[in-house]
Amino acid sequence: KTHPIPTRLIVKAKEYIAANFTKNISVNHIARHVNISPSRLSYLYKSQTGKTCLQHLTQVRIAEACRLLGKSGAKVTEVAYEAGFNDSNYFRVVFKRAVGISPSLYKQKLSHL
Repeated sequence: KTHPIPTRLIVKAKEYIAANFTKNISVNHIARHVNISPSRLSYLYKSQTGKTCLQHLTQVRIAEACRLLGKSGAKVTEVAYEAGFNDSNYFRVVFKRAVGISPSLYKQKLSHL
Protein backbone atom coordinates (compact mmCIF):
# COMPACT_ATOMS: atom_id res chain seq x y z
CA LYS A 1 0.00 0.00 0.00
CA THR A 2 1.39 3.43 -0.88
CA HIS A 3 1.35 6.31 1.54
CA PRO A 4 0.19 9.77 0.40
CA ILE A 5 3.32 11.67 1.50
CA PRO A 6 5.88 9.56 -0.43
CA THR A 7 3.49 9.43 -3.39
CA ARG A 8 3.29 13.23 -3.43
CA LEU A 9 7.10 13.42 -3.30
CA ILE A 10 7.38 11.06 -6.27
CA VAL A 11 4.82 13.11 -8.23
CA LYS A 12 6.77 16.27 -7.39
CA ALA A 13 10.04 14.57 -8.43
CA LYS A 14 8.51 13.44 -11.74
CA GLU A 15 7.20 16.95 -12.38
CA TYR A 16 10.68 18.35 -11.71
CA ILE A 17 12.20 15.83 -14.12
CA ALA A 18 9.59 16.66 -16.79
CA ALA A 19 10.31 20.38 -16.46
CA ASN A 20 14.12 20.09 -16.29
CA PHE A 21 15.20 17.00 -18.24
CA THR A 22 16.98 19.12 -20.85
CA LYS A 23 19.27 20.49 -18.13
CA ASN A 24 22.18 18.72 -16.50
CA ILE A 25 20.25 17.45 -13.45
CA SER A 26 21.12 14.75 -10.95
CA VAL A 27 19.43 12.88 -8.11
CA ASN A 28 20.85 15.58 -5.81
CA HIS A 29 19.01 18.33 -7.72
CA ILE A 30 15.76 16.37 -7.67
CA ALA A 31 16.12 15.53 -3.97
CA ARG A 32 16.82 19.17 -3.12
CA HIS A 33 13.68 20.17 -5.04
CA VAL A 34 11.46 17.74 -3.12
CA ASN A 35 13.25 18.50 0.14
CA ILE A 36 14.55 15.05 1.13
CA SER A 37 17.93 13.35 1.06
CA PRO A 38 19.12 11.81 -2.22
CA SER A 39 19.25 8.34 -0.62
CA ARG A 40 15.70 8.65 0.72
CA LEU A 41 14.47 9.86 -2.66
CA SER A 42 16.23 6.98 -4.42
CA TYR A 43 14.68 4.46 -2.02
CA LEU A 44 11.15 5.90 -2.31
CA TYR A 45 11.37 6.30 -6.07
CA LYS A 46 12.52 2.74 -6.65
CA SER A 47 9.99 1.26 -4.22
CA GLN A 48 7.07 3.21 -5.71
CA THR A 49 7.86 3.14 -9.42
CA GLY A 50 10.08 0.08 -9.84
CA LYS A 51 12.83 2.18 -11.40
CA THR A 52 15.39 4.72 -10.27
CA CYS A 53 15.14 8.48 -10.73
CA LEU A 54 17.89 8.32 -13.31
CA GLN A 55 16.18 5.53 -15.23
CA HIS A 56 13.05 7.68 -15.35
CA LEU A 57 15.08 10.73 -16.40
CA THR A 58 16.68 8.70 -19.18
CA GLN A 59 13.26 7.44 -20.36
CA VAL A 60 11.96 11.01 -20.53
CA ARG A 61 15.04 12.07 -22.50
CA ILE A 62 14.76 9.12 -24.90
CA ALA A 63 11.06 9.88 -25.51
CA GLU A 64 11.97 13.49 -26.31
CA ALA A 65 14.79 12.31 -28.60
CA CYS A 66 12.34 10.06 -30.48
CA ARG A 67 10.00 13.03 -30.90
CA LEU A 68 12.83 15.28 -32.11
CA LEU A 69 14.22 12.65 -34.50
CA GLY A 70 10.83 12.67 -36.22
CA LYS A 71 11.37 16.28 -37.28
CA SER A 72 12.93 16.66 -40.68
CA GLY A 73 16.43 18.05 -40.69
CA ALA A 74 17.16 17.10 -37.09
CA LYS A 75 20.75 15.93 -36.70
CA VAL A 76 21.42 13.12 -34.21
CA THR A 77 24.07 15.13 -32.34
CA GLU A 78 21.76 18.13 -32.01
CA VAL A 79 18.91 15.89 -30.86
CA ALA A 80 21.17 14.38 -28.18
CA TYR A 81 21.90 17.80 -26.67
CA GLU A 82 18.33 19.07 -27.06
CA ALA A 83 17.01 15.99 -25.24
CA GLY A 84 19.37 16.64 -22.31
CA PHE A 85 22.30 14.32 -23.03
CA ASN A 86 25.67 16.06 -22.81
CA ASP A 87 27.57 13.43 -24.78
CA SER A 88 26.30 12.36 -28.20
CA ASN A 89 28.21 9.05 -28.16
CA TYR A 90 26.70 8.15 -24.79
CA PHE A 91 23.31 9.17 -26.21
CA ARG A 92 23.74 6.76 -29.14
CA VAL A 93 24.55 3.88 -26.76
CA VAL A 94 21.65 4.64 -24.41
CA PHE A 95 19.23 5.19 -27.29
CA LYS A 96 20.13 1.87 -28.93
CA ARG A 97 19.79 0.06 -25.59
CA ALA A 98 16.36 1.64 -24.98
CA VAL A 99 14.87 1.58 -28.50
CA GLY A 100 16.67 -1.38 -30.06
CA ILE A 101 18.12 0.52 -33.02
CA SER A 102 20.52 3.43 -33.44
CA PRO A 103 19.16 7.00 -33.50
CA SER A 104 20.17 7.40 -37.14
CA LEU A 105 18.37 4.21 -38.17
CA TYR A 106 15.34 5.30 -36.14
CA LYS A 107 15.35 8.64 -37.95
CA GLN A 108 15.74 6.87 -41.30
CA LYS A 109 12.77 4.58 -40.59
CA LEU A 110 10.60 7.54 -39.55
CA SER A 111 11.40 9.41 -42.75
CA HIS A 112 10.10 6.45 -44.79
CA LEU A 113 6.66 6.46 -43.14
